[in-house]
Amino acid sequence: MKVLLTGAGGFIGSQVARQLVESGDHVVAMLRPGESTARLDDILGSLEVRTLDLADTAAVTAMVADTRPEACVHPAWNAEPGKYLHSRENLRLVEATHRLAEALADHGCRRLVGVGTNAEYDTSYGYLSERTPTAPTYLYSACKLGLSHWRSSVCSPGCRSPGPGSSTSTDRGRTLAAWCPR
Repeated sequence: MKVLLTGAGGFIGSQVARQLVESGDHVVAMLRPGESTARLDDILGSLEVRTLDLADTAAVTAMVADTRPEACVHPAWNAEPGKYLHSRENLRLVEATHRLAEALADHGCRRLVGVGTNAEYDTSYGYLSERTPTAPTYLYSACKLGLSHWRSSVCSPGCRSPGPGSSTSTDRGRTLAAWCPR
């Protein structure tokens, strides 16, 4: 399967890249301009590397049109220590994620896997599970949870949408294809 992997050079993305390569998938690894490939050095030769800014809609759309992934795993997000929890960059990444989903849907990709955060949940319960109520306290976690709710709102009947706010609902548009296979 051809898989687009955003944030491929990051903490989570690099581990996902390894698993996909080991599974025999063709990995289109998306990296930010100037991003280090140190976490990928041992598998770099097995990746199709694309360097671009996720917020550059034209570049992302052109890359998706060129590569035509069958699936996308999207862990890319701002995680700069000491800044990411309150950064307005989170809002830019919500918009960029919406544009990515549109490009994927427009070019035939039928699966998009997003990555949430434990910060979406109410930590006063003393434990976390998928059933723990959500209560984001940071802009970061509110944006991640908002994307989960958005995904659920465009998901087709019968499609599983795991995570906070999980539900299935009626078809609400063409972006549906980016999140849920029909």
